[in-house]
Amino acid sequence: MFISDVEGSHKEELYNIIVHDLRHVGVKHRIKKSTNKHSQCSKHGNVEKAGIFRVPLHHLDHEIVLLNCGTAVEVPSFVARACSYIKQHIETEGIFRKAGSTSRQKELKAFLDSNKKFGPEHHVIDVANVLKMFFRELPEPLIPHAYHEVLLRCLLLRDKKTEGILLTCLLMPTAHINTLAYLMQFLQEVASHSETNKMNVKNLAIIVAPSVMPVEEKIVVYGTSRLTHHVEVVELLIRNAGKIGTLLENMFEKLAVNSSAPSLSNEEQDGDLSRQNKKRKKRRSGSITRMLNGLKKMVGKGTPEVDESHLITSTPDFSTPCVKSSKKRKAAEVTTAFSGKKSPNRKSKSPQSTKHRHRRFFTPKLHTE
Repeated sequence: MFISDVEGSHKEELYNIIVHDLRHVGVKHRIKKSTNKHSQCSKHGNVEKAGIFRVPLHHLDHEIVLLNCGTAVEVPSFVARACSYIKQHIETEGIFRKAGSTSRQKELKAFLDSNKKFGPEHHVIDVANVLKMFFRELPEPLIPHAYHEVLLRCLLLRDKKTEGILLTCLLMPTAHINTLAYLMQFLQEVASHSETNKMNVKNLAIIVAPSVMPVEEKIVVYGTSRLTHHVEVVELLIRNAGKIGTLLENMFEKLAVNSSAPSLSNEEQDGDLSRQNKKRKKRRSGSITRMLNGLKKMVGKGTPEVDESHLITSTPDFSTPCVKSSKKRKAAEVTTAFSGKKSPNRKSKSPQSTKHRHRRFFTPKLHTE
C-alpha cells in the first residue's frame, strides 16, 4: 500500500507511527520549519509566475502515472513527459552526464513554458539537462531542506540506514514523495542500461544529487563532504526505488489497532481526572507528613536523651509529674558533666537530698523509707 492511499482521517495516526518507528531504529525526528521565502508564499497560494520552471510542485499541472508496484500517483505533467521522452532514447551514451547545447536548452525552456510538448527535433541530452534544471530551480527542492539533517543521521545507522531513510521519506509532503518515487524508479531503469549508456547507479546519483537534494547556501562552506553524504542518500534511494512511499506491514497492524481502540466518554475522562486529582492530593499530604517528621527528628537531636525506663510506673497519676522532673534533672546533670567546676558537697550528701532524688527516679510503690 502506498502512503497516498491512506485516508485523511488516519494521516495523523500514521504520522505518529512513523515517528515512533524512526525513534526505534535510533533517529529522533526533528523536522525544521522551512525558511524558504518562495515555499512560504506558495503555502498561502501566492504564486507570482505561471509556467513550469521555478514553480512549487503542488502548483503545477499533474497527471496520473503508474509506479512499478502498480500504484497510481500524480506527478507534474512535465516530469512525466520528459521521463517518457528520455526512455525512448535510454541507451544514449552519457545521458544526464553530457552538457549538451546551452542555447538549445534555453529555447527548449521557453518552448515548454508556452505549454508545448516535446518533439523529435529535441535532442535527448538537452531534454535530460532541462529535467535536471527543472528540479534545481524548484523553490523547495524535491527532497526538502527540512529533511536533510534527519536523512544524514540515518546514514549513521549502518545496518538500518535504508529503513531509516525510507521512513523519513514517508514524512514528506504528498507531491514530493510521489514525484520522488517516480523519478527514482525512472533513474533505476536508466541504470539498468548502463552497459550501453555508461550511467550506473553511482554515476546517476553523483549527477542528480545536486538537483534533487542541494546543499543549503548557509552550510555550503562544509564543501565536498556534505555533498558526498547527499550523493550517498540519493544512491540509496535509486537502489530502493520500489520501496519509496510504501508502508510496511507492521504499520498496517498498528494503524488498525489505533483505529479500533474505543475513545473514552466524557464521564470516563472526568472520572480519570478526579482520580488523578486525588492521587495528587495524597502525594501532597504525604510530602507534608514527611517534612513534619523530619523537623521532629531535627528538634529531637538538639535535646538530650532521657532514659524512659525509669519513668514507667504502674500508677497513672504519678506519670506526668515524674516525666517533667526527670527531664529537668537530666538536663542539669548533662550541664554539670561538661563543666570544669567540681561540686563542693559531692561526697557529703544529706539523707534528705538522697531521699528526694529517689522520689524523682522511682515510683512510690518501689521506694522504701
